[in-house]
Amino acid sequence: MNGAGPVLSAIAAVVYAAILAPILVVVIIAFSAENFIAFPPSGYSFRWFAQLASNAKLMGALGLSVEIAAVVTVLTLALAVPAAVALSKSAFRGKEAVTTFLLAPLLLPTLIIGLALLLAFAPWRLTATVPGLVLGHMVVTVPFAVRLLTTALSTLPGDVEAA
Repeated sequence: MNGAGPVLSAIAAVVYAAILAPILVVVIIAFSAENFIAFPPSGYSFRWFAQLASNAKLMGALGLSVEIAAVVTVLTLALAVPAAVALSKSAFRGKEAVTTFLLAPLLLPTLIIGLALLLAFAPWRLTATVPGLVLGHMVVTVPFAVRLLTTALSTLPGDVEAA
C-alpha cells in the first residue's frame, strides 16, 4: 500500500485547510492598515508591528520571557541529558523508581501542577519571582526532555555511541 488514497487525502486536505484558515486570516489582518478589524483589509502596513515594538512594557515582558526560556533550556538539558543517559544505558537498583519520579509530572493535569507549585512555592516566597518561574517551567520541561532523550538514546546503536 503506497498511499492513503485520493479520498483520504482529500479529507486530510480539507481538515488541514479548516485548521490553518484562521491562522491565515490573523496573519493577513496583522498587516492591515485599518484602525479596526476588517477582512479583507483595504490596505497593508507594518504600523501595528511598529506600535508593538514601541510598547516598552510589552517588549520588557518579551525580553524577560526570552531570558527565562534560555535559562530553563540550559538547566533542563543539564538535568535531562545525564538522567536520560543513565536511564537508557545503565541498569541500577531503583531505576524504575527514578524513571517514575522524573516522568510523573507528565501524568498530572496542568491545573494540579500549578496549584501544587503555588502551595510549594508560597512558603519559600518564590511566587511571582524569576527563580519561581524557572523552577515551575522546569517541572514541566524536564519530564518531556527525559522522555524524549531516553527514547532516542535507547534506540541509538552501540557503534554510534562509541564513536
